[in-house]
Parts: sequence; structure tokens; C-alpha cells
Amino acid sequence: MKSETTVKKALTSPEKYHRASVKRNLQNRILKSKTHTAIKKVLKAISSKATKEETNELLKQAQSQIDKNVTKKVIKKNKSSRMKSTIAQKVKEYVLAT
Repeated sequence: MKSETTVKKALTSPEKYHRASVKRNLQNRILKSKTHTAIKKVLKAISSKATKEETNELLKQAQSQIDKNVTKKVIKKNKSSRMKSTIAQKVKEYVLAT
């Protein structure tokens, strides 16, 4: 009879890379989702005629979330600038209109 020994196969570099990329992808999707949620909150506050203070506070939170994504290299710097500019412009229009 043969003695059966289980030998654990060593992971190859592509397998390690794939495993890491799956983790990164999940984390990046979570961060992007948080950002889009923060932006939606600002837009919802504008459409629901929230107070100026609430809207400005939500704007700060959204901009902060966008900046965090840039530092973690989830989104690029130019895209973050466009996103922040767009929502800031909408908030400004809303504040001036009220």
C-alpha cells in the first residue's frame, strides 16, 4: 500500500495576483458605491428643498468621500475634480435660487 500524503500545492504568481485583484476590486466597488451614495444624498437634498445648511453639509461630506477615493487611487484626480465641480455648481444654483 502506498502511504497517502497530501502535499499542499504552492500558489503560483498568477493565482496570487488574481486573488489580490479580486479583493481590490471588491474594496474599490464599495468605495465607489459610498461616493455615489453621498452624491445622491446631495442631489436628493436639492430636489427635496432641504435647508441651505443641510445641503452644504452633505456637499462637504460628498467632497470628502471623493477626496478619499483619490488618495486611495480608486478614481483619478481629474474625474474627482469634475464630480466635485458638478455637484458644487448644482448646490450653488440651489442656494442662489432660494
